Amino acid sequence: MNNLNFDALNFIYQQIKEEINLILTAKNREDLNLYIDDTQLTQLNDSYAVITTGPTGKIILDKDDVKNIINAAIKKVLKKDIVCKIVATTKDDYADNINGELISDLNDNLMSEFTFDNFVVGPSNKQARMAAYACAVSPGQSFNPLIIYGNSGLGKTHLLNAIGNYIKNHDKEKKILCVSSMKFVNDVVKAINNNTIEDYKSKLNSVDVLLVDDIQILSGKRKSEEIFFNI
Repeated sequence: MNNLNFDALNFIYQQIKEEINLILTAKNREDLNLYIDDTQLTQLNDSYAVITTGPTGKIILDKDDVKNIINAAIKKVLKKDIVCKIVATTKDDYADNINGELISDLNDNLMSEFTFDNFVVGPSNKQARMAAYACAVSPGQSFNPLIIYGNSGLGKTHLLNAIGNYIKNHDKEKKILCVSSMKFVNDVVKAINNNTIEDYKSKLNSVDVLLVDDIQILSGKRKSEEIFFNI
């Protein structure tokens, strides 16, 4: 599990968060959900998971009873005994440490294991799979833009990456970028703080295929929405 990129960590942590919420509800500890929502998984290996939060969040979450809940959720999702480490960080530190350079090399961030060939089709996702495949075969012509909506666990992230992997394998000239909305927002914040927002927009505009996971996270973030809808 070493060397996971931002989007892979975010994908895993969303599942862990859902399990944490279930445990908190069962224990009547919903008061902790606000602090859990403000955390990020920044490092993961076979021994420990580094979870970052603000200074207040560390005080609340860095307690044995809370960490036991988080550890139980991690074990439920990953089927391994992995210990969480709660680390306090500022927003600026988070942007610098996690995002790194602003897509300087246009790394596509695709998860290669997600393809159309190994996608499990069922009644709940059949139409979405057909639309995604059409989008991949004729990018920019079929379903542009394509928005996939559905409950957790139905394959939205799988299809998103499958589109990118199909295009990548069939057209080596296409520039592809797959990014989570959270990373997009963080990159926008970093670019604004560094006065490089125009460079960031130029890099986004140079991409042929932009794939964004968890698009609902952009809601209410006005500057990020403005930049996204003007790409």
